[in-house]
Amino acid sequence: MKRDIQGKFALKKDDYREVRSLRVTDDTWKALGIASECLGMTRSDYLEEMVRKNL
Repeated sequence: MKRDIQGKFALKKDDYREVRSLRVTDDTWKALGIASECLGMTRSDYLEEMVRKNL
């Protein structure tokens, strides 16, 4: 992940992202990890992409 000059994570698509919590089963977490890794993304980026495509 890219960081800015202050060492903080850089913004993606000019949007600030809050830290959130999500409860999922172990199987779902593993599936998210596999799917996102295959695409070279983080789990959070993958979830955001899925939601944006379905809007």
